[in-house]
Amino acid sequence: MSASHPPPVASPPQNSGVLPERSPHKSKDIKEWLGTFFTINIAISTIGAGFTFPIIFTDLHPPSNSSAETVRERLVICWLLFIANIVLAGGFAVYIALEPGCGGECQIKSCGVWWCILAYLLQVLLAGAFMAAALAIAAFSGTIGWIIVGLTGYACALLVMIWVWIYKAVSL
Repeated sequence: MSASHPPPVASPPQNSGVLPERSPHKSKDIKEWLGTFFTINIAISTIGAGFTFPIIFTDLHPPSNSSAETVRERLVICWLLFIANIVLAGGFAVYIALEPGCGGECQIKSCGVWWCILAYLLQVLLAGAFMAAALAIAAFSGTIGWIIVGLTGYACALLVMIWVWIYKAVSL
C-alpha cells in the first residue's frame, strides 16, 4: 500500500434515532415546547385544585382506618402542591413569553438545562399532588385506594425513568 493515503478519520457518533438531529437548539423551539408544557401543567393543576379545594371544607365521615383530619391534611397538601405548580408554571410561562431568549442560539447544555430542571420540578409537584390525593382515597376505600397509590407510585417511577432516558439521549 502506498504511504500517500491519509489515515482514516473517526466518524462522529451517530444519532440513535431517539431525538431529531439538532445539536444547537434555537430559543424559539425551546420556548414553544416550554410554553406548551407550562400550559398543560397549569390546566392539570387548575382542574386538580378545583376538585380538591371544596372537599377540604366539607364534612368528612371518618374513615375506618384513619381520622378525618388526616384525610383533610392529605387533601390540603394535595391542593397546595397543585397551587404551587400553577404559580411556578404561570410565572415562568410569563417570563419565557417576555424573555427574548438566550442570545439567539441556545445550547441544550447551557441555558436549556435550567428549564429541564424546572420541568422536572413541575412534574414532581404534580406527582406529589396525585400521591397525596391517592393516600386520601386510600383512607376511605381500602384496597382500591391502595391500588391507586401503587399505580401512582408506578407512574412516579416511570417519570424518573423517562427523565433519565431523556438525559442520556440528550447528552450523547
